[in-house]
Amino acid sequence: MSKLVLDLGCGSGREYDFNPFFAPILVNALLSDLDHPARWVREHPLYRLYMGWVVQDAHYLALRSECVDAVALRHVLEHCEDPRKVLAEIHRVLKRGGEVIVQVPNWCSVNARADPHHRHVFTPIKLYRLLREIGYVIELPHLLTDKLPKFIRKYLTLAIIHLTEDLVMMGRKR
Repeated sequence: MSKLVLDLGCGSGREYDFNPFFAPILVNALLSDLDHPARWVREHPLYRLYMGWVVQDAHYLALRSECVDAVALRHVLEHCEDPRKVLAEIHRVLKRGGEVIVQVPNWCSVNARADPHHRHVFTPIKLYRLLREIGYVIELPHLLTDKLPKFIRKYLTLAIIHLTEDLVMMGRKR
């Protein structure tokens, strides 16, 4: 059985470019944004390979509970009025064991403050805590040797992530 993936905030081609995260040949991906796709997006060869398009606000997803296997949230959370509400809605629609991939500009990057539509700035610690508070199990990238104690690896990894342009974290629903 094929997995269903929601690409939330993939860009309608109007204010932001159409930029889907998942290759449609690998998964059943459902695209979603605040607006209907622009004409050039609907005519894009990749667009026809996706399952469909849902116009919805990330704060109030028009999907039933526990219906998707994964959600991509790439450069969306910093635009949302209430990031906690968005991540809680995603948690609601994810199946048990489902994953969310969150990508936001790092707080120290130029991009974090360059877009006037950004409402929030995220540090690695802030994003990590937000995901944990909602109930996600966080998957940090494995950057350091296993010879270090786990708690030291965790904090050193978060410190290294501080140096990147974008923050990318994956959370799994228990």
